[in-house]
Amino acid sequence: MRQVGVFADIVGTQLERRDPVVLRTDRGIEWGEVVAEVSDCPTALANASDGRQILRRPTPLDRKRYAEFAGRRREFFDLCCRVLDRHRVPVQLIDIEQLLGGEKLVLHVLARQAPDDPILSQELARRCHLAVEWNRVTLDHDLELDGPSESGGCTSCGTCDACQTLRLGGEPKRADLAASGRS
Repeated sequence: MRQVGVFADIVGTQLERRDPVVLRTDRGIEWGEVVAEVSDCPTALANASDGRQILRRPTPLDRKRYAEFAGRRREFFDLCCRVLDRHRVPVQLIDIEQLLGGEKLVLHVLARQAPDDPILSQELARRCHLAVEWNRVTLDHDLELDGPSESGGCTSCGTCDACQTLRLGGEPKRADLAASGRS
């Protein structure tokens, strides 16, 4: 899942567009990518006190961890789908991401509401050996969860460009965050 945000460059690294970075976000330590010029804008400096920071360029260990998760991503995705199916949870799992710090697995689901069953979350955490966080991805109006429309997505709006970017296909999506350009 891609997210865009303004992050303070606390180390003063010379960064350019598309450079990989390691970020501190409200969720933990994450892999990111610079999408706009890094500057000392007041918003970025204010965000430093909120914990949204560019920590560093990825180290060899960061790159190794990122690659290890990429190797297990399909396995985790399939496992989570099986558990959700067995519990008959009315959601569609559309993406997963493991934070670079290894502290949690974020499950992005298309649903009217995120699951709030602690037994389900505990089972997923136990089986994946990671804490689990739910992220509900939806449009503001009601969803048709019967499957993708001809153009992809949830069939709820007919303009599914945003939804199409969330579908897993071929290569799993990367959890990129931006160093600038919060939207």
